[in-house]
Amino acid sequence: MELTVKDTFKRSVLGEGRRYGVGFAFVAPSCINTTKSFKALMPFSTCKDYLNDLAYCEHHNEELKEAYGFEHKYTGIFKGKEYVFLGVKILNYNSIPNNSWKEYEEAFNLFMGNRSNMLTVVNKFEERVNLTEDRITIKGITKDTIVLKIPYIWFTNIAAVSALSLCIRCFFNVSKEDAAFGFDKILDVHSKKLLIKPDSMMINTLHRLLKEDNLKEKFAEEFPKELKRTEEGKIKDVMKIHSSGLVTFLSSIKKKTKIC
Repeated sequence: MELTVKDTFKRSVLGEGRRYGVGFAFVAPSCINTTKSFKALMPFSTCKDYLNDLAYCEHHNEELKEAYGFEHKYTGIFKGKEYVFLGVKILNYNSIPNNSWKEYEEAFNLFMGNRSNMLTVVNKFEERVNLTEDRITIKGITKDTIVLKIPYIWFTNIAAVSALSLCIRCFFNVSKEDAAFGFDKILDVHSKKLLIKPDSMMINTLHRLLKEDNLKEKFAEEFPKELKRTEEGKIKDVMKIHSSGLVTFLSSIKKKTKIC
């Protein structure tokens, strides 16, 4: 389905850790009665940690003052919803004059033309972590963006959001042949075929994740916990939310296991 996604945010205000590659932003229908018109709720960014910020604020009814250029106030736009929507696109360098990612055009064409294989791998990841009651689907596309319809459970825990974004980032160029394997074998086979070579470390993180048992239950738990707050109850250590991705989540599980 052909969609439109209106983006009124300036990516240049962000202090991104990653400045090129696969970019993400949560999006929502522009109005109640539309299924074809969407609006971005945040700047599209190749730094997936900004997804943590918005997901945490919206799920917990919180306000985020400032995290590397990003601020967000609770909107309630996903309250009571069974699904959220994630926009994904290929982005070039952010605010670097006369500097361009050499593989941008190749990545863009692969990303838009290979979306069915990418979705196959994402769905196999869902199966691997036992989140199969509802499935992630492609809601539609624009000329440069794929909009994914995602069951709300992926939105309740920012480690789950992080894991999903890593999966998309690593497998947007997966071949039809490799996508036919089971997820664990896809990890092994595709690790040497990543278009964005620095993302190889993401493969290692996904390997670590799959060694854990009961991921469905762990993704349903609150994370991160024990946030510092001001006297008014506002979040004080916003950077803990921003940086609490999959690696931090795995470390917290390891600590918990040692205590037990």
